[in-house]
Amino acid sequence: MLGQDPPKQVSDQQIQKALVDWIAKGTVANLGQAGAYNIFLPPGTSASLSSDVSCAQFCDYHNTVNGPNGPFYTVEP
Repeated sequence: MLGQDPPKQVSDQQIQKALVDWIAKGTVANLGQAGAYNIFLPPGTSASLSSDVSCAQFCDYHNTVNGPNGPFYTVEP
C-alpha cells in the first residue's frame, strides 16, 4: 500500500491495490460508478505502466480497476 513514504516508483497494480484497500477500509468513500478518484503522487515518485514510466513516456493517466464497473481513477505523478 502507498503510505507516508512511498517508494521512488509505484506500479499501476500497486496503485489499484491501494485504492481497493482504501475503499474497503473506509479510508475513502465508495464512489461506485459515480465518479473517479484523483491520486496525486508526491514529488520524486513516478508511476509505471508496463515498461513505461511517468514523466518520461507519459504525464498523467486514467484507468479503472474492474473495467466498466470501476472504481475509476486518475494518477497525477
